[in-house]
Amino acid sequence: SLGFDLAGLRLGMWIFVVIVTGYYSVAALVTVTLAPIYTLFFKPEYICSVLMLSVLIIWQHRKNVERLLNGKESKIWKKGNANE
Repeated sequence: SLGFDLAGLRLGMWIFVVIVTGYYSVAALVTVTLAPIYTLFFKPEYICSVLMLSVLIIWQHRKNVERLLNGKESKIWKKGNANE
């Protein structure tokens, strides 16, 4: 287990980014990008595992990144396409 301190920090970051941007996908990408940095400070022995998982998660979100760049990703506050 990586511990409640690390999990709480990631959850707090995710919630903050969702509130600020309104996008689940942006929150996920920011959180997963920062996860290796948080891990380095709290549990450095897990840095390789977390870094590999972060890369895989970012790869899995590539369609979301494409939609964000094209302005077609849905916000949580408004369902449907961003252009509707």
